[in-house]
Amino acid sequence: KDLFPALSWTQTMRGSRIKADSDERKRSRKAKLCFAAKLGVKMLIFVGGEELSRGNVKVKDMVTGGENELPLGDAIAYITEKLTVNGEDVRNG
Repeated sequence: KDLFPALSWTQTMRGSRIKADSDERKRSRKAKLCFAAKLGVKMLIFVGGEELSRGNVKVKDMVTGGENELPLGDAIAYITEKLTVNGEDVRNG
């Protein structure tokens, strides 16, 4: 499995002042969601083979449960908007 896209996009997110990490462990999606919930993560990006073939990532809002497939540039804007509350930037980083 090629991890370069996930690691590259993690760096891109960090460059946009969005706290980001990648999980290369071979766990089920459910296990990754449970782990993220324990950490209090608000937003997740899944970089999967199908999404990559379309140039997209899947963004999961852990607060609402909503999920969208978006191009990376749109995902950054979407996450930035979601992490802005009443005009205050609540991103970590």
